Amino acid sequence: MVSDHRDPARSPAGDTVRPRAILSAVRRAYPNAWRDTDRLRAQRGREVPDWPEWCFLPLQGFAAILSGADGRVDPPRIHHLGIVGALATWRVSQGIYRFDPDLAAALADTPLSGDLPTDTLFHLPEWCVYVETPGRRWAGRDLHGFWAHLDYEVGGVADELRLVLDVADSPETALDPLRGLQPVVFLLGDGSLA
Repeated sequence: MVSDHRDPARSPAGDTVRPRAILSAVRRAYPNAWRDTDRLRAQRGREVPDWPEWCFLPLQGFAAILSGADGRVDPPRIHHLGIVGALATWRVSQGIYRFDPDLAAALADTPLSGDLPTDTLFHLPEWCVYVETPGRRWAGRDLHGFWAHLDYEVGGVADELRLVLDVADSPETALDPLRGLQPVVFLLGDGSLA
């Protein structure tokens, strides 16, 4: 696996510009989100409840950032929570990971059975990673890659693995509910994904 940290050039193995273009598009849509994210993180354990180190900022914090004056996120924009949460977290390190093509094919062809332990997920190399998936498709759309991070629900019952699938038609449509990025959530309840 190769990691690319802030290499502005396109590489033959993948397009490192696309995730950063999406990051810029989301920042333009929510110009105060990064500042508000940093403010909430600075209040951790003092003015807002504490959370584990493996979580950059619980999604509940992003809900506060995206909510209107009434404290609620507009229903047509509810999917933005997962997208802004992932991208606000990823902007810190901007790690882009790419698997060797043979390894990626072998992993994709491996059948999943039995319990899948979750304890290793709590040791991701960064708070949020982007994994390229060249040549892959999801729901009939090109899957360029995905962002992956962990969420801690303050007062909740289960931690979560959160993915944001990069199936957007273009960076400009990232937040569109039909043509944009797609958040996916996996509960990490009893130590297994199965």
